[in-house]
Amino acid sequence: RAHYSGGRLKVTARTGTRQWSVATNRFNPNHWQFLEFSWSKDKGLSIYINNQLVASSRSSTSRARADSETEAGQAPFYLGRGDGMDTRAVYANMTLDDMEYWFGPRDWLLAFDYIQRGRPTRYHFDMDGIRNHRLVHSSMDIPVHGNPRLVHGRVNNAIQLDGNSQYIDIGRHSDICLGNPNLCRHGSTSSMWMNFQQFQ
Repeated sequence: RAHYSGGRLKVTARTGTRQWSVATNRFNPNHWQFLEFSWSKDKGLSIYINNQLVASSRSSTSRARADSETEAGQAPFYLGRGDGMDTRAVYANMTLDDMEYWFGPRDWLLAFDYIQRGRPTRYHFDMDGIRNHRLVHSSMDIPVHGNPRLVHGRVNNAIQLDGNSQYIDIGRHSDICLGNPNLCRHGSTSSMWMNFQQFQ
């Protein structure tokens, strides 16, 4: 979960019983920035901006099983809207491009040269096309809500969300690491180009 509040980008990773949180004020609106969120149970949670480590924490706190969808692998995966945990959350006014999701932590992927598009399982969402209110993807059905528009991106096209009920629904994937952190044996790493026009 990532959200922007009080001039700080705050990121949280949760499993069924533990929670990691980090925050940074080195996130700037109206600029393309390459963000990476990397998490593993052993090394905790880290934020990288333009390939620079800006925040990290190995420590975690416990969370009650009763308040966790992730225990059963039921947590939804959204881009551009909140996960329902914060009733004050709003839709994001931002442009997304070229997202990747790796089944492994960033330092491990780099150390073994996997980050150079190697062997670990990954999903690539290039944000280059929308057809019939769905993000064009080779293997997944991804509804796009609120009629966002395609714009020129950092890599080919990008999808621009205007903050007015527009979002991308990656869906529930309780049987794989993408939707169920309990199945991320080696942790996970996600990255994407973002340009926030306004995000409050």
